[in-house]
Amino acid sequence: MARGRWIVVLLALALASPVGARAAGSACADADAGAGFGPNSTPLHTRDVTDAARARSPLRVFAMQYKQSPAYVVDTATYDHKMRCLVQEYVLPHRGPGVNLVVFTEDSGFATLALGTAGIGARAIASAPKPLSPQLSDATGAPPYATAALAAAAAGHARALASYRTLFPTEDPRRAILTAATDTFVRSFMTTFSRIARDYHLYVVAANNQANFTESTSPVDVATLWNPDGVGARAPSAVWKATSAEVWNSAFLWGPNDVRTLPGDQLAWLDRQLGVPAGTTFARTTRAGQYDPRANLLAVNKKVPLTSIEEQFLALSDGDISPANTGPFVIPALGSANRTASTRAA
Repeated sequence: MARGRWIVVLLALALASPVGARAAGSACADADAGAGFGPNSTPLHTRDVTDAARARSPLRVFAMQYKQSPAYVVDTATYDHKMRCLVQEYVLPHRGPGVNLVVFTEDSGFATLALGTAGIGARAIASAPKPLSPQLSDATGAPPYATAALAAAAAGHARALASYRTLFPTEDPRRAILTAATDTFVRSFMTTFSRIARDYHLYVVAANNQANFTESTSPVDVATLWNPDGVGARAPSAVWKATSAEVWNSAFLWGPNDVRTLPGDQLAWLDRQLGVPAGTTFARTTRAGQYDPRANLLAVNKKVPLTSIEEQFLALSDGDISPANTGPFVIPALGSANRTASTRAA
């Protein structure tokens, strides 16, 4: 799973659109997936997808790279709306008759650090004009406004940061904001892509920098770890709590159905990656009544090797080259076709 170098830029680089209001209904005009601009500022769009090979292909893969804006991380609903509109515009009209796999760009969940009341400051920084060719702040390649955006996100998550500092006193402070945002990541990033895979009967790959987690119904955890979508929002019955100070750049593969068994060792591999006992599967709804985005999860890959910006700026944890992390991972619906689909897919 190829990764780019500019992961922190999701909060700061090229996020020049003003913060927008939540869209109503199914209209997607406010979430245009425009691919950016070509030479001479010509708008680029990729709506013309060739469907010539649809008839016999067992696998169709869609690679998604979209225009970033703080307007899409105002709250969980705006993030979900943006991602669904991408799927509705670029995927649904061109689905093949077999397995349809949608692969989103690297760190597609990173911008949700700016979501909700905790992200107000980060969204303000992301909305400010940026130089097109910024001076780099240090050897990691991180622009100075990326540092400012992360600092603003950390200020917004101050209660969670303090709670995790007590729980993980030796955690590297450079990645502490990512641990602090665990509940936000699960509610927005993971839940959005899990539901998209279900609702549109797709297989979906998306990635984020986050820790493993568990559900907590502790009132103290709810009070300190929850990031409200907006002022006056009602607190949930439980929150998602990080189970260690390790934070990986993880790519997740979701399928359209709940997982009860997986081929070969894949379920054991998945449970190892999630930090739960072997043989664990997840119900769609937890005991506390929350949607669990792990219920239809098929595989997790933790990035290795890391880039300098991931090592030095965010202090992410390294993945490894064990079969649990590198696969090969099977998409059950493909059956034996998964071995040859790459040469026959559109």
